Amino acid sequence: MNAAVLPATRDPALGPRLGLVLLGLLLLWPAVELSEFDPRKLVDLQNLVVMGRFLSTFLPPETAPDFLTLVLRSSIETLALATAGMALAVFIALPLAMLVSESLSISRIGPARRAWLGPVARLPIRG
Repeated sequence: MNAAVLPATRDPALGPRLGLVLLGLLLLWPAVELSEFDPRKLVDLQNLVVMGRFLSTFLPPETAPDFLTLVLRSSIETLALATAGMALAVFIALPLAMLVSESLSISRIGPARRAWLGPVARLPIRG
């Protein structure tokens, strides 16, 4: 048959990928055994009763004013912490990224006689 007539395989790397998945499962199986993971216990009758009792506490939802105030205050605190964390990340990581990145460095703009200064200055920051 002509090569143009043969259907192309969808994923030529399917065999190696499946092999790697099987190898990963084989290597992780002792960890599964050590953790004593048993999926059958998830559908055990006694466990289903406990999960059902837990889920039934969510309905009807709690609407007491003191509880809603607590939820609102906790939500605002969480947002404040997340905002502070993002601000710190930007104010610390962005300048460091600019210093470490050779392509964004100001030393590439300067004269060629001090071309060694940029890489030497970036070494401690990269470390």
